[in-house]
Amino acid sequence: MKHWKLIVGILIVLFSLTGLAAKATGIALFFMAIGIALIAWQFIGRHPAAKKKDIQIKPKAENPKSSISKAANTAVANDKEEVSKATPVKLSEATPVKLSVATPAKLSEAVPEEDSWKKVSVPEVIDGERIAYHYDYEKIYIPDGCVIDYNKVLPGEKVQLIQEPDNPYDKKAVKVVTADGLWLGYLFKGTKQDMVHDFQNRNLPILSMVSFSDSESKVIKIFLGFYRTNRRAEKATKIFKLTGNRNTDMQEALNICSENDEVTYDYDYDKEKYIASSGEEIGYFPKSANDILETEPSAYISKIEIDDDSNYTVFVAVEEN
Repeated sequence: MKHWKLIVGILIVLFSLTGLAAKATGIALFFMAIGIALIAWQFIGRHPAAKKKDIQIKPKAENPKSSISKAANTAVANDKEEVSKATPVKLSEATPVKLSVATPAKLSEAVPEEDSWKKVSVPEVIDGERIAYHYDYEKIYIPDGCVIDYNKVLPGEKVQLIQEPDNPYDKKAVKVVTADGLWLGYLFKGTKQDMVHDFQNRNLPILSMVSFSDSESKVIKIFLGFYRTNRRAEKATKIFKLTGNRNTDMQEALNICSENDEVTYDYDYDKEKYIASSGEEIGYFPKSANDILETEPSAYISKIEIDDDSNYTVFVAVEEN
């Protein structure tokens, strides 16, 4: 019986009204509340699932437009199926042809030639001297008036380094030319330029060749290899750290010094210790070296260090007599 709560609730309410008429107010109100609760339960107590069930079982008329869209979707799906079946045939026929024609050309243009010069072997020894320093990609300065045929400047091609003492802009200028006499430019001012002067003046070998050339960016880089053998390794020496060389003049002198450079020294009577020079003054020996240096032994630069503030520290080896 679906509506029993409604019927029972009405009867209880009517019963409570008789109680009110009999002035049994407390009991009457209690039963009236029960009756009202049953009536309310009847109307609002139905489970939501029942409503959903009613909605689900209602017949739904088919929309004519939906049937048209279904037909259209079916046609599109059929077309896609036909295309998917045909695509592998087209790819298998066309792809190999395009790859075999286009890929090698693009690769040959895209692969950088910067490292191709390394195929040319760099000897460890030249004229009995072992390689001591090398710089793989040293960019050179190309003046505006320098006309270069970049097709003739190939990585691995050897170049010549020619000093130009009569250059009006830089008396230490070093010109870079190919073996055929093609002018490429100059070394930039700095350590490499000074090293070329130093090694060439001592008749020590220098190997130089093109390591990178690009016509679009108009950039040329060269490899520089400096050769010099340390022949003092077997001799007994004593190493001293030079001091008092933080001033600008001595730091600039150390900038162009290299390991194994010869060191001369003179006694400074004011400071009562020896001052060292390698072309220019580079620092002071400690007083503990006085007795050894009085015998006038040979000395050379053993090591040069540079700190985070770009200050040089030099160590000098003194050969024991």
